[in-house]
Amino acid sequence: MKTLSVPHRGLRSRLLFLLAFLFIVFFVKAQTVTTTFTYSGSGLSNSSGNVFNPPVTINSHSHSAALGGVTFSGGQLQLATTPTASSPGGTAYAINFPFTAGTTYTISISASSSDGAALLAYVYGGLPSWISTSATTADPNIGQLGTGTNIGATFSPSGSAQTYTLTAFTPTSSNLNYIIIGAKGGSDDLSDLSIASVSVLAVTPAAAAQFTLTPTTLALNCGDVTARTFTVTNPQNIAGTATYSWTVGAGWLYNGAAPTGPITTAGSSITLTPVNTAASSPHNIAAAVSVNGTLFNTYTCTVTQTNPAPALGITEVNAGVPVCSGTPQVFNLTGSPAGATVTWGLTPATGTANLATNSTQATLSYAASGSVTLGASVTNTCGTWSASYGTVVVGIPHAPTDLEGLPSGVPPNSVCEFFSSDGTNWTLTNATIFAGQGTHDIGARVANIQSGIVTVKVTASNACGTSAALTRSAPIVPGGPPPPRAANAASAVKVGPTSEPDLLAAPGVYPNPATSTIQVVIPATDNTNTRIRIYTIGGRLLKTILPHASSTQVDVSQLPKGTYLVEIYDGKKATTQKLVKQ
Repeated sequence: MKTLSVPHRGLRSRLLFLLAFLFIVFFVKAQTVTTTFTYSGSGLSNSSGNVFNPPVTINSHSHSAALGGVTFSGGQLQLATTPTASSPGGTAYAINFPFTAGTTYTISISASSSDGAALLAYVYGGLPSWISTSATTADPNIGQLGTGTNIGATFSPSGSAQTYTLTAFTPTSSNLNYIIIGAKGGSDDLSDLSIASVSVLAVTPAAAAQFTLTPTTLALNCGDVTARTFTVTNPQNIAGTATYSWTVGAGWLYNGAAPTGPITTAGSSITLTPVNTAASSPHNIAAAVSVNGTLFNTYTCTVTQTNPAPALGITEVNAGVPVCSGTPQVFNLTGSPAGATVTWGLTPATGTANLATNSTQATLSYAASGSVTLGASVTNTCGTWSASYGTVVVGIPHAPTDLEGLPSGVPPNSVCEFFSSDGTNWTLTNATIFAGQGTHDIGARVANIQSGIVTVKVTASNACGTSAALTRSAPIVPGGPPPPRAANAASAVKVGPTSEPDLLAAPGVYPNPATSTIQVVIPATDNTNTRIRIYTIGGRLLKTILPHASSTQVDVSQLPKGTYLVEIYDGKKATTQKLVKQ
């Protein structure tokens, strides 16, 4: 005879764990709600008339007459029947109870009958056409109850109260809305069926049986104190009376005060105001939903705080205009958060400009010629940020500090190129400017004399005035070496002792950068096949000029500030130079 052995202890433990897990999955996770209609405590009064005409709401569900007249006595509903063969009749009433697809329902009825009256309980989508709500006696249409539906049953109660349960059912769509309960038959000429209570057990899988909390996540910018509303909804129409208990994390105000514990509301919404500072960021909001007094589930809105840096900027009302004596300039800070503290600053703080501020506006007035750096810092409960305008010129500009292109001696009638990084106004002695006046880079021809001094002066100017000059000089030396090209020059001037046509030996654009007009040089003796084209940096053609001389002035005042391409065609080949429009 074989002996059945007990499984290994480790295997047995794993099997027990698996069974426990399956129990949790299939039973613990399911949401269960029982709705009970107990008529003894429903507020109904003893009456021989039809107690459900007009309809009566019990435990949030309407009860209405269906057939005959339901009376109330001794804490129970009384459903009369007339079992006579000649005119059988019965009584029924309807409970409005919308059923949800996917939820499994079990209907139980506590009933009794000493006369053998039958109990009928059926589920309908709507009220049948044979319903009669005005009768007060047994109705012969009771035979219709149970037709037109396949959900329900007929029971035969005994003399004592017992519970009679319909087979559990799961609607596939939400089109069932009524429970109709009735009585018929019996042994006496007038029999009664007593009903003490009706209960509906709803078991919904966890995936379907859920309320929802809106929003589920909330990201708040630090400093945002706009009130927010949180709402629980019931998309699956879960039956029963719901109440809501809200657990509000730190950093929120309810009715102007910080909550000291859970907040219970009859309604499904709550409005809260965030405190929302760096030291008190709002925390999560949780809603515990109870149905018919039993905790159903808890739903949480996850709250996070972000602290993006504001997009600060400083603009000048009169952009690019220096601060002159008697003409202050106004600067505005943009992008500052509401309620922030603004602190303006100058470097150097004193001696060059006077600073007056009014929140997000600063005014600079003249103290002495020079330059300052203007900036602002912005502070609120979430942090501190800074913005800088950069350098502001105060008064007339400083004298130029460099001048390139003048050697120790220059030959007569030679071409020179002079460059200054911070000067644009040129004055020459014994030399003539032929290109570039008003720019940092000029071309000039030395006088055709055998002796003398070439003097070059360059100044800088703005709306406040003109600076002192930077001056350089060199003697005219016959037979001397040609002057060198200025190291930082941008033009294409050919330097050295040349004849006049040689001045135009290379194509060029002057001045560069330019503001209103440019001079375009084309090294050609026959200008019939030459052309000048201006393109955007992306290659879109903007303008074509057909020149009639070796040096042509072109108006560029209408071009927006930026970089352009100037194509110069001399009849044989094309060269392209970049042009900076200021």
